[in-house]
Amino acid sequence: MLKATPAQAGFTLTEITVGLFIGAIILSSTLYVFSSLSHSGNQSLSRSRLNQDITTLINIISSDTRRAGYWNWTPELAIPLKNNPFMQQGWDISIDRYSAKEAQSSCITFSYDLDGDTLPGAKRVEQFGYRLRNKTIEMRTGGSSFNCQSGRWQRITQTSIDVTELSFSLNSYHINASQLDPELVCQTNDLCLERRSLEISIIAHNTGSAGNDFQLQKLIQIKNDKII
Repeated sequence: MLKATPAQAGFTLTEITVGLFIGAIILSSTLYVFSSLSHSGNQSLSRSRLNQDITTLINIISSDTRRAGYWNWTPELAIPLKNNPFMQQGWDISIDRYSAKEAQSSCITFSYDLDGDTLPGAKRVEQFGYRLRNKTIEMRTGGSSFNCQSGRWQRITQTSIDVTELSFSLNSYHINASQLDPELVCQTNDLCLERRSLEISIIAHNTGSAGNDFQLQKLIQIKNDKII
């Protein structure tokens, strides 16, 4: 005599459909959270890189401009210090702009005795500069004419960064070195020192992220005083 086979338990079509629907919701939510975290992580990484790049850049500009006016002077030269060729007109610190399209004070040029031979010369590439041009920062690398509009310049910012502001502000005060008293006003025939400081400001953002700006300012002391 044949025995009856017990019925096997299972899911109905409705239960399977409900289960698949719930699973799809959970999977969709998981993918959304993952996508949001990934996007947020990418934004944070891009922001971090921007901050690091601008910080490095302003440190490079600061380190270079601090040397403005350096002259490898020695007493054997028999030339008065006030005749420092790297602080004469055309070689001294000058602040301008590349063109009318750029903001005022968005370019700086300066010189110093790079090779220590005491002689200025365009061929020795002892004329330096930094300027803002078309949302990029450029560094002067050479050229016979020494100003913000001519010469050879090279881009030093990443293509992924838009620089909206580069500005330089030069400040100075005088010290009466003849009387060894900084409180005394410099008079005719006195030996006076002009001490200068430079404020540098950069505002930039990642390309395509206008409004999410990173701003950095730095105040530096020019190491070489100007004798007047």
